[in-house]
Amino acid sequence: MLALQARTLPNAARSRKTLASGARWALPYGALIGVWLPRGLRRHAWLLSRRGMAAGVVEVHQRLGPTCWEVGCLQARRSDGEALIEMLEAVSGAVADLKGRSLFLRLDADSPANAAAGDARFTQYSFEELFVRQAGTPLAPAAPPDNGLVRRAGDEDNHAIYRLYQAVVPAPAREAKGMTFGQWQDSLELPQGWRRRETFVLDRGADVAGCLMLSGSRRDSIVDVLITPEDLAGAESLISAGLHAAGGARKVLCLAPGHQQFLARPLQALGFRKSSELVLHVRHTTARVKERELVPAGAMPR
Repeated sequence: MLALQARTLPNAARSRKTLASGARWALPYGALIGVWLPRGLRRHAWLLSRRGMAAGVVEVHQRLGPTCWEVGCLQARRSDGEALIEMLEAVSGAVADLKGRSLFLRLDADSPANAAAGDARFTQYSFEELFVRQAGTPLAPAAPPDNGLVRRAGDEDNHAIYRLYQAVVPAPAREAKGMTFGQWQDSLELPQGWRRRETFVLDRGADVAGCLMLSGSRRDSIVDVLITPEDLAGAESLISAGLHAAGGARKVLCLAPGHQQFLARPLQALGFRKSSELVLHVRHTTARVKERELVPAGAMPR
């Protein structure tokens, strides 16, 4: 009965899987059991009840690595800030018990849950613009970059892609996601049932000036783009390569971070349309590592 009540509550969390599916309910039917699940699982759900009634539900799941977790479901009445805070505090403590380093939360920019996240000691570190390209949108050939070439990445590009990440992403976002290669890898988002399909780079010879990672399910795909502002002219070719690799996806999403707002122009030129604005929060449950580390050969997922 409580689980059925919880399903009627709006979900404030905007994980990639939720954004792709548009589903209001983020958990499989029957996932709510009202207690914390055993250690070793990649997903945990918790139900908040008051006076025998469902007041909220929260679900967290691992990202690519075991040290980074994300709130995938945060359901409560929009006006019930106390329930949101209580649930976020509870799962933050649980993630710490599971040796998690960071807990991430993505919300709509106008969501009342942003205030609750701040009260629950989450820190806002960036924002994103969601762009969506629907199936059937014509794809004109992109002009080749003025300098360099777009190619599939190999293991030998791991160091260069990490250097690009360090150069392009501002310090607050790097501190949130990870300052070392291993921490950054752990923070990458790959929803359950999705897989990493391709990685493309914009090769300037001496170094990599851009990178696109394509991941997705059988029906939907997401492209993640990193590129230096000086090499924006090559962004359209890079994104076009990702779209061709996405094949017959029902739709392709791109979350353009705040420090890469200039991606709007090449995205729109290739048929993407802006859908919404999102805010990114993180709560660190253990001490952060701030020094760099060497990239292990062959460690970059493709």
